Amino acid sequence: MKTMKKILAVFFLTLFTAVWIHAATYTVGHPPGAYDYNTLTDALSVAISGDTILVADGTYNALGVSYQEIFPLVMKEGVILKRATGDILPTIDAQRTGRVFNCEYISSSSETRIEGFLITGGKVDYGGGMYFDEAKLTITGCAITSNIDEYSGGGIYCDDN
Repeated sequence: MKTMKKILAVFFLTLFTAVWIHAATYTVGHPPGAYDYNTLTDALSVAISGDTILVADGTYNALGVSYQEIFPLVMKEGVILKRATGDILPTIDAQRTGRVFNCEYISSSSETRIEGFLITGGKVDYGGGMYFDEAKLTITGCAITSNIDEYSGGGIYCDDN
């Protein structure tokens, strides 16, 4: 009888926990606005599949005085990273400190997206702006410019895609 009660307790706990788990939406921006995070690095570090990160207008870079990004930014499977509002593309600038985005081992092409950014200032051996390795995701409304590589794929480098 005790075993049956334990099984039922675990079942209902699992059921109710599953109901409460849902996708989160995080905001990123610099003061004076109120945002969940001030850097893309921090927001991406907590995001999980199904989450959306909305990014305010502004410049997100490696050598910022107050809010420094750590490059490369690592995209996660199932995460949507997109511009929050407006016609101005938020700028993601690695300032020649490394690659802007690493996109590796992402299988959910319809759920992982990068939307509406100026991606610039990357500098590495392969794929200064974006590096894809076994990654299937959607990039839309982005300008990828002024990225440098030593060998191949200044803006985008695709390996095993």
